[in-house]
Amino acid sequence: SVSPDGTLIAYGSNETGIDEVYVRRFPSGTGRVKISPGLGGFPEWSPDGTELFYTNYSGAYYSVAIAVKDDVLIPGTPKLMFKLPDDEYSKFFDVAPDGQRFLFARSPDIVGDERNHPIVVVNWFKELREKMAAVKDR
Repeated sequence: SVSPDGTLIAYGSNETGIDEVYVRRFPSGTGRVKISPGLGGFPEWSPDGTELFYTNYSGAYYSVAIAVKDDVLIPGTPKLMFKLPDDEYSKFFDVAPDGQRFLFARSPDIVGDERNHPIVVVNWFKELREKMAAVKDR
């Protein structure tokens, strides 16, 4: 996830054997700083770039203040924001433009159905026009 000002990139890595969140300068890749003290992933920036949000994969979501002083990255201490039921929501999320609300996809309650992935429809209006024309021709 690239910071709003385009100077930092936050990412998950398991190079230590544990999924953790890091931040580096972008695009140079220098100055790696570990953000999560343990398990962490799916980092997203606040709209103003002063906070980074991530999950620990078990429904807990954290906020970390991110500062740059004298060209040095200074992360704050991760603070638990909230916890969601682990099996009800996707780990992927997005942050509202005000930085105060989060959007999550709820896992579907589909019993006996193998459709556990999103379906993307391309050229939706073209398909709709074709289907409407077929109905009109009946």
